[in-house]
Amino acid sequence: MAEGIGFSFLGKALGGIGEYLVAPIGQQFGYLFCFNINIQNLETQLDSLKVTREGVQLGVNETRNNVRTVGPHLEAWLTKANDNTAEAETIIKDKAQVQKGCFNGWCPNLKLRYSLARKAVKKTQELALLHAEGSNYIQSSYNPPPPSIEPIPTTTEFQGFDSRILVMNEIIEALKDDGIHLIGICGMAGVGKATMAEEVAKRTKNLYKEFPMAVVSQEPDLTKVQGCIADMLGLKLDDRESPIARASLLRKRLLLDNKKILVILDDVWAEFDLEDLGFPLGGGSNKSCKILFTSRNRNLWKGIQNKRFIQLQVLVGDEPWHLFRKKVGDCADNLDLLPLAKDIVNECGGLPLALVTMGSTLMNEHNQYHWKDALRQLRTPCSESLLSEVPAKVYQALYFSYNFLKDERTKKLFLFCCLFPEDFNIHIEDLVRYGIGLRWFEDIDKVDEVRDRVNVLVDQLKSCYLLLDGRFEGQIKMHDVVHDVAISIAAKDKHGFMTIHGAK
Repeated sequence: MAEGIGFSFLGKALGGIGEYLVAPIGQQFGYLFCFNINIQNLETQLDSLKVTREGVQLGVNETRNNVRTVGPHLEAWLTKANDNTAEAETIIKDKAQVQKGCFNGWCPNLKLRYSLARKAVKKTQELALLHAEGSNYIQSSYNPPPPSIEPIPTTTEFQGFDSRILVMNEIIEALKDDGIHLIGICGMAGVGKATMAEEVAKRTKNLYKEFPMAVVSQEPDLTKVQGCIADMLGLKLDDRESPIARASLLRKRLLLDNKKILVILDDVWAEFDLEDLGFPLGGGSNKSCKILFTSRNRNLWKGIQNKRFIQLQVLVGDEPWHLFRKKVGDCADNLDLLPLAKDIVNECGGLPLALVTMGSTLMNEHNQYHWKDALRQLRTPCSESLLSEVPAKVYQALYFSYNFLKDERTKKLFLFCCLFPEDFNIHIEDLVRYGIGLRWFEDIDKVDEVRDRVNVLVDQLKSCYLLLDGRFEGQIKMHDVVHDVAISIAAKDKHGFMTIHGAK
């Protein structure tokens, strides 16, 4: 205020000439005396520009993801915005040097203070102009960015056993080989193929930028698989487009800017034409996109040369015991239960799915007769026709886990879930409605209480790995092997009427 009054008085005293002299002089002194205000103004304007830049960048990303050309005016604006942002941050960073001053802080560095404040004022004006221009390029909303890694539904988290580390390293070496574009993780049901694929994705973030994933399943909808991969890349495929046009768009997106992309296809049962769906398989311009798939069948795509199949075997040595012990808890160390626990582990045949299912079902169970019954059921010969695809030990472990469910309504809910297609994300709220309609909860009057009860049942099934978390919150799904076993159980169980609709 005093500064303003002084310059105003001086201007009046000098008359018209003073107006031309005082204004520039006042501005120069303002750089010194209003230093902090000038820096604060720059910081405020920089924050506004960053918000605008983020909005413009979202639009640019969406345009590129959909294989469209970004206008040169947007590219030029982003370049200017990035350059000016860096320059503004340098000015703000140099504020610390001004605050240090000279002679260990005893004397202010007036020259640096003046220079930096002048730069701040000029840069604030430039940022304001950029902000105003960029505001014309942003929309009110954008499609959400694609996720970095979509979780594959698995029954177990990855365990760093030697047998698994060896296979994982072999897969990663194949992914580094420029001559290989198709890698298959093959093995029997329940051996942990999906878990391995997900762990490989997590450990190759330094090699690949995007990891679109899709579950193919036994009766695949290949158009849906194609759409799922496109969605995870931020590419919107129009259903009205021809198959050729859809494949062309997906291929262009996968090869865009030579960005490293690893496509993961889980649970492949039979081969299909990858090129027809838009998946490039090497040669020509493809130096960046590879496909990693999991399958129980190692005889797929025999005509493709640039591929490698890697077999995933059962756990060996002490690995099965360590996995089972981790799931079942301390009760396995009981001297009366330890021999039974060892026998159960041996009966599981090194299959992670069987070990995890049995371990979670018997968790903290101290009654010896439960363990004896579990062992007896594992040793009971199984003549199910389903066993052509599902190992007997996996089937018996899952069947024991189902029988161990104490609440009849929990069993009903589990079997009801197999009516949905394989790999379907089931909304828990839909189960609430079906449960009410099927009169499973006639003893409960309020919908909120039914909802609570259904969530309790779902948690019970998830705790023994009969259900898994779905793609989004409020959703669940079944592991493909559990789905197959559930259909088999429902077919011979007293709730068998369900499979008329569920067997597809």
